[in-house]
Amino acid sequence: MSKNRVQWIDTMKFYCIIFVMISHVGNNNDISPTFLSTFYNCFFLTGFLFASGYTYSNKHSFFQHLKHKTVQLLLPWALYSYLIILFNNLVTRHPENHNLWKELLDNTLQIRKIGDEMWFVLALFVAYIPFYFVVKIYEKNRDRKNVGGISIIASILMLFLYYAYKWYVPAFSWGNNNMPWHIEYIPYAVSFMLLGFVFKDKLESVFDSVATLSSMFVVFPTFMLIIYSPYLFNYTISSWIADTVFSIVKHSMGLWLLITVCKHQRSNCYISFVGKNTLNYFGLHRYTNNIICNYITPILFPLDIVRGVPALAAVYAISVGVIESVLLILPCHIINRNIPVLAGKGFSKRGKR
Repeated sequence: MSKNRVQWIDTMKFYCIIFVMISHVGNNNDISPTFLSTFYNCFFLTGFLFASGYTYSNKHSFFQHLKHKTVQLLLPWALYSYLIILFNNLVTRHPENHNLWKELLDNTLQIRKIGDEMWFVLALFVAYIPFYFVVKIYEKNRDRKNVGGISIIASILMLFLYYAYKWYVPAFSWGNNNMPWHIEYIPYAVSFMLLGFVFKDKLESVFDSVATLSSMFVVFPTFMLIIYSPYLFNYTISSWIADTVFSIVKHSMGLWLLITVCKHQRSNCYISFVGKNTLNYFGLHRYTNNIICNYITPILFPLDIVRGVPALAAVYAISVGVIESVLLILPCHIINRNIPVLAGKGFSKRGKR
């Protein structure tokens, strides 16, 4: 299996999961440096979506496709997410903040921002359902001259649809306009998945010819100026069209930078292992995050001081994320060999690495 893997894609997934773990550090102790999240929010989830489209192969019937994604994503999501809830109710310093039955119900409904453990894994599973048909349409028109450009336009239109929904659909009875099982996220997810699929099929060679390391000296400072411009110039985005355009620009540049770095960086065993096991890291890091942030770092770090200094908060969050990635190597290895269903390989051990 490893022979068929794309090394720079595993490197991309490595960076994305590291930032996912960093993003969750603040959940337990209110340490969330905004300037750091402003940076990684531009690519850490879209990178996963892009990689999902890039590695997708549409060689099966729809029901075979659905079965495969159920084993690969739905079963691990269910097992990991409910176990996380049970664990968090057992290992907590604030039991008064937990309601087990409500948390189980919220997790089943999977409404974003309301008790949605491992939400991204389920959202990816849901997005793969329409993506199957999107790819079918693409493949029927693959030989047409402008299919790549038309696909990019379709991706952009899906993003406009997503942001129009977020801006104008009123909140439901649960307090926001997010739908169960992240249905509203489908246009956003499929947009970047389609971009990854088209990139591999039509655009990669062109990208490689222009995305050199020297191009980073122009793209990176431009990217930083764009994403921090609302803070530098003290303005807010007041329309959904401007919000969509701003998001497309920053996500596109963020992906450009991420892909460029990953294509030019030499990998190693650590980066490769983490990149290959992002599903396990999604599920397991909530345990280590809970233990480290609730029981270890309050003893080792003066958290009141860290909260007050953004640079220290960023260093703290990055340190915890990297430490977690190392601590989880052994548990991931054990799961791959003995509990393959959690790794998205079904109940048979034949798929172990």
